[in-house]
Amino acid sequence: MKKILMLLFMVVLLSGCSANVNIYVTPGGIEENIAITAYSDSTTSKQQVYSSYRKYMPAFVTTPLSDTEPDVQQSGVKYYNRIEKDLGSGYMFNYNYKFKLEEYKNSQTVALGFDSKTIQRDTVDKNIMISTDSSGLNFFELYPSLETVTVNINSSYKVKESNADFVNGTTYSWVFRPGTKKGIYIVFDDPNGGSSTTTPGEPGNSDDKGVKVERVNEEEKEENPIIAFINEYPILVGLVAILVFIVLLLMISKVTVIKN
Repeated sequence: MKKILMLLFMVVLLSGCSANVNIYVTPGGIEENIAITAYSDSTTSKQQVYSSYRKYMPAFVTTPLSDTEPDVQQSGVKYYNRIEKDLGSGYMFNYNYKFKLEEYKNSQTVALGFDSKTIQRDTVDKNIMISTDSSGLNFFELYPSLETVTVNINSSYKVKESNADFVNGTTYSWVFRPGTKKGIYIVFDDPNGGSSTTTPGEPGNSDDKGVKVERVNEEEKEENPIIAFINEYPILVGLVAILVFIVLLLMISKVTVIKN
């Protein structure tokens, strides 16, 4: 059976599919774990369930991929790590990958799941923001067998703002179902400021429209205090310079007289 590339690695023949997308925002970037549960039924055997999920799923949507049979690795391509668990009448598949913050916009889940998205670190306000448009997940329209997708975002960073459906400790969750029209919005406090990072889309992407992400170089931004003082009090600085010059002349003259 030809494998079909899709957001959560599912095929339309499967029934009762659900997925949890677990996102961990860390100082080193974003760790993503996708847990997919799929069961066999009267029309789909357990073996068909197993063979319907890619063993080698590219982590980035920008990676050119041709549907191959059998499912094999391609040289130079970065893949999700896959772990599987036999549930008796079906399987649970886990796909995980560690992304840099600036890379995550081009991950399979984010890039294909939403029409527009912003993932950025603001070194001025010292925060990290993850947001998407409010039209919901794209894949419910394409894959009717997909019933529920729960997105869980967790971090040791303090959350400043969010529109999560519910919160459990440090886990902020959003539940998507067919017809759900909403997006994800969450802002973390980033006390260390991080490094200046933006997430530009690939050439041809339209999701950067209306989104402006500024790069800030802290070393250039902070003006030298001596230069700042000179700029603010130029007359005072000039008078002090003349006074110092006169004092130096008097000292030099005095030394010359003593020597004579």
